[in-house]
Amino acid sequence: MLLLDCCYKAVAYSVRDICEPAGGQLSFASVPFPGTTEDGILSSLDEALRKSKPRFALLDHVTSQPAIVLPIRAMVSLCRQHGVEEVAIDGAHSVGLLPPALVDVPGVGADFYYSNLHKWAFAPSTVTALFATPWAMGSTAHVVPSWHAGGGLVRESRWPGTRDFAPFLSVPTALTYLDTWRSVDGLGAQQYNAHGWQDAAALLSEAWGVGPAVADPSLACSGMGMVRLPPSLDLSADAPGQPSAGVRARLRQRYGIEAAVGGFGDEGGFLRLSHSVYTTDADISRLRDAIAELAAMRPAGHK
Repeated sequence: MLLLDCCYKAVAYSVRDICEPAGGQLSFASVPFPGTTEDGILSSLDEALRKSKPRFALLDHVTSQPAIVLPIRAMVSLCRQHGVEEVAIDGAHSVGLLPPALVDVPGVGADFYYSNLHKWAFAPSTVTALFATPWAMGSTAHVVPSWHAGGGLVRESRWPGTRDFAPFLSVPTALTYLDTWRSVDGLGAQQYNAHGWQDAAALLSEAWGVGPAVADPSLACSGMGMVRLPPSLDLSADAPGQPSAGVRARLRQRYGIEAAVGGFGDEGGFLRLSHSVYTTDADISRLRDAIAELAAMRPAGHK
């Protein structure tokens, strides 16, 4: 089973716990960061496929840390060229964040594609949409056996134990809201957040005196992406995507700002910047000034 080295850790743990007891082995393809390009991603994946020769692949459409929109169609095609039997796509962050053309699920060419709808599509948490090709749907069982076990994935998914179905009932209304939301300028949610993110990233990068985190703008311009942090900021205590007692905690405790910051070793520190429909210019300004103030502070013990 091939995964990406930046996949969501809970996904990697789940795959490990299911596959390894059955004799499966996990391997990981690297997603180069920073300075990420489409060619770099595909070259790294191609090398990993040649080395590990996997039967199965689980890829991400939008990675969490670092936040990058991956060229998923080309990646699926590359997996097919290497003889991968089944390809699944973790599409978290995709619905509501990406342009609809990039979420043409059948067009992606994978056997499975799933996406939660609580991140950008206004639905409550636990709601997940699953797509599978007909043969995959008929040959796959729900990961948690319960009522209707053995009745096929659709029936099994409808009654997997004591799940509260209320969040699922909200999906039609949530998707209608996503489809009809408009800014004062008449932009839809996806377009509004994409423009807002680009403007915010440019403002922060200029204020902090840093360059772009991703070399190819098409990989990081859909409402969420990475921004370099000032090199003077000590992020040695901040692991990407994990709670910490470092800069992330100081931003929360001192400034009332929750921001996903992390140190990437010798590559420096980065911020995962998200722009949603409720993000304001004042929010971005507060973040800009807080980081600048922390970066200007002398480290403890420095005279």
